[in-house]
Amino acid sequence: LQLNEAVLRSFTLYDLRTRARIYNQGNLPNAAEEAVRLLGTFGPDGPQAKPGRMLGMQSDDGSAYLLIPGNYTAALVVFTQDPPAWQLRAMREVHSNFETANKRTLARCERATLIFPDLSRFIRE
Repeated sequence: LQLNEAVLRSFTLYDLRTRARIYNQGNLPNAAEEAVRLLGTFGPDGPQAKPGRMLGMQSDDGSAYLLIPGNYTAALVVFTQDPPAWQLRAMREVHSNFETANKRTLARCERATLIFPDLSRFIRE
């Protein structure tokens, strides 16, 4: 079963207001730039202002990119292939927990005291 499991390659967080990368763990492929362009559809100026809808895309090498929007940030998650539903839910929960733990700091547009997730046990490069 583990041979066919989607491997987590990277987890990256972007500020929805500035579109700036605020955190990265793992190896973010160059092809991820296409997925990052989708950030414009989320946030205060985008047509999808409320979080909840995840966007997914697949690269030429078969890697799967998942963009998870929140209230303040969006997570870009890269897997080696299409992940099963439980992995999607887990990444959504990691992102949701990050925003909940940092709600006041994110609302004030501060970054210095943010608490980031540690996914080092799960990321394989």
